Amino acid sequence: MTPYPGPDGFRVPEGSIVSVFAGHRHQHPGAVACHDVRADGDTLTAVPLTYAELDHAAARARARLIHLGLSPGDRVALAVENPHALLAWFLATMVCQVLAVPLPAAHHAGGPVPARNRGVCDHCRPTVIVTDDPDGWRAALGTGLAPHLISADLATGPYSAAQLSLPTGDIAPDAPAYLQYTSGSTRSPSGVVITHRNLMANLEAIHQALAFTEADKILSWLPLYHDMGLVGGLLAPLYSRIGGYCLSPTTFLRRPVTWLRGIQQFRATTSVAPPSAYSLCLRHLTDTMIADLDLSSWRRALLGAEPIDPDLPARFHDRFRRYGLAITALMPVYGLAEVTLAAAFPPLGQHPRSDTVDRHTLATGRAMPSSNAAHRSTTFLSVGIALPGHHIRILDPRTHHECPERHIGEITVTGPSVSPNDYGEDPIAARTLHTGDLGYLADGQLYIVDRIKDLIIIAGRNYYPADIEAALADFPDIKGGRVAALAVPTSYGTEGLGLIIEVSHATCQAGDAVKSRINRVVQQQFGITPTLIYLGTRNTIPRTTSGKIQRSACRALLAGTSQDLSPAGGAQAVAVEHLPELP
Repeated sequence: MTPYPGPDGFRVPEGSIVSVFAGHRHQHPGAVACHDVRADGDTLTAVPLTYAELDHAAARARARLIHLGLSPGDRVALAVENPHALLAWFLATMVCQVLAVPLPAAHHAGGPVPARNRGVCDHCRPTVIVTDDPDGWRAALGTGLAPHLISADLATGPYSAAQLSLPTGDIAPDAPAYLQYTSGSTRSPSGVVITHRNLMANLEAIHQALAFTEADKILSWLPLYHDMGLVGGLLAPLYSRIGGYCLSPTTFLRRPVTWLRGIQQFRATTSVAPPSAYSLCLRHLTDTMIADLDLSSWRRALLGAEPIDPDLPARFHDRFRRYGLAITALMPVYGLAEVTLAAAFPPLGQHPRSDTVDRHTLATGRAMPSSNAAHRSTTFLSVGIALPGHHIRILDPRTHHECPERHIGEITVTGPSVSPNDYGEDPIAARTLHTGDLGYLADGQLYIVDRIKDLIIIAGRNYYPADIEAALADFPDIKGGRVAALAVPTSYGTEGLGLIIEVSHATCQAGDAVKSRINRVVQQQFGITPTLIYLGTRNTIPRTTSGKIQRSACRALLAGTSQDLSPAGGAQAVAVEHLPELP
């Protein structure tokens, strides 16, 4: 399969997403820009928004922003769940040359959302907060985070009733378009500056890599404040002028079958979700629930945003192939907010590729093939190749020299989608993004291993938390729970392996015996003895809003214990305790 065009063979389209929208509005005013998919039990209804209606709505939003007296560069937080309203406000901010800051809605008083929103607002200091639930925002966060708190509602009647039109004007390609806040898996949320050129480049690269035609349709239930939901679910359909269908994340979480039913009903060809969503469908969808399911239209089933179990694509295909899903539809992908969204996709039509490597050489920083499927090997899944116009290299984290194939190093990305800076920092032209992810290239394909800052070094050898967590995930005492592996200090001033493991209440009560069995498994598979095994029940392991383990929070929890962390104590010396349950 031919690689995508490199940096020299790729042209970033001129203009901005606003000018793309203006072209669609002029040529196809009655075509649908976005569908808001609403659920009533098992019944799904797609409410359309045409380009002409979006034009009027965005013009109203622009008028409201102008009335507030905003200056170019001011931040406008958009805590808006309705896709029609968010799209209108998003385009209006660009025309007004202010920075949209997508945020989750704040009407839930509990959980991590209010704290995250407060942290983001403290960081970027928005002038305006636009929300489709002002009362919920006031109840959860008050009114002191911005001078103006206004409703996102733009409907004083049918959209077409207002004789307004959104002026597009000239927008500088390298001007900031919006701020994309990361989930903060290891630190406080950070605002990534996405320029108009970044956005246009990534949308065009996605368009080319997925070979979209006007017959394609995208269905997404991902949160619209997240880069996958915003760019992949809302802006990519607008850019490529294909059918876009947005389902509420709450609807999916309450009834996961609505995701697959939506794909069937609207004949969606493309949908992206984290691996946990695919796993949720495997666990909770019965044969009765999906008896008449038809997934034959789903030709691009993208998996991204989290570490991917190398067996997941095959297991998902085995479960759903009888409903028309092809194995080649399953596409593990790689992306980051700092690259706008997408960094690497597998070529269309490629079977999911995996690579089984020897754990002994893996600890020395090399991923050498192994035919041994037993406990001394581990398997990684390919996430494809760099998108058109972009380049991925693997660099030695110490020397910054490029690594040969099958040598593990830091993944770096260059190309026009790479953000020039985080908010508050000076921009860097043609920036090389050091992702902080460890990986390797084999036969031109990219394999993700782990995060640099999460690497565990014991006796000069490298151990990767994701590999340890995956090895333990199906252990009988843990099955169905979660595992967090991380470096912990020992009394000798060295680094040891700490494990936080979620188990059932009954398993927790058999603590010493369980830890003894886990200890043996780790010794057999990795040749090391855990310094600490900490058992907890459901929701023990703190995670981000996107489901990633918050290892810094895990370390803080372990640091607050009174346990002996010396290797001599080993796992058996640790008493059974419960960490507090987290929301």
